[in-house]
Amino acid sequence: MKFPLLFMIPLLYLIGLFLTKQYEIFMIDANSSLFANALTTTFLLLVCLLSMVSGIAQTFGLIRVLNIKEQKH
Repeated sequence: MKFPLLFMIPLLYLIGLFLTKQYEIFMIDANSSLFANALTTTFLLLVCLLSMVSGIAQTFGLIRVLNIKEQKH
């Protein structure tokens, strides 16, 4: 079973963040504002949650379709 595309996007995004060493946005820097940090982290969490939910829904959808096909035969 292959991963849904939406499930992979935030994974690639987070890998990209770590590769470019910009993961300091998760920490509270003295330079940047607290609001910007909270906003970025919340946005990332929302994107991850949405993609995980859609991935799970797509997986269950695939399983349901497979079950219906098996019942028809």
